[in-house]
Amino acid sequence: MVPIKKFREAVFYILFAMDGSSSSFEDEGFFMRQLAMTRKNIKMAFSRAQTIYEKLNEIDEVIQKHSIEYEMGRISKVEKTVLRLALFEIFFDDEIPLPVAISEAVRISKKFGSVEGSQFVNGILDAAASSQAGCNV
Repeated sequence: MVPIKKFREAVFYILFAMDGSSSSFEDEGFFMRQLAMTRKNIKMAFSRAQTIYEKLNEIDEVIQKHSIEYEMGRISKVEKTVLRLALFEIFFDDEIPLPVAISEAVRISKKFGSVEGSQFVNGILDAAASSQAGCNV
């Protein structure tokens, strides 16, 4: 298995590519070459991205609820993709501890976006996690 950080970034790349696409986005060969990952790991990343995509309406509602100053259309594609990935991990993946999901989201946001964007991501995730406290999406 590929390291979890690399896997999470692969899922991020795939979600980023899928955003706004009306058709199913699937080019395993491209991602295998770009990310230097095996077909098996890329298939797993596509599967995770598809699972997240299926929950997009629920996840986007959480983003909109906690994004007081910005409507969805004003949130950058990087931050929106990071938030979708992290909120999926927080609300639907019992194997990833909350602090890990948040810190990884901030890390990815800094890596592919900006410091300001990572602060925005951190604020939204903190608010969402605080409001979750014992209830599901």
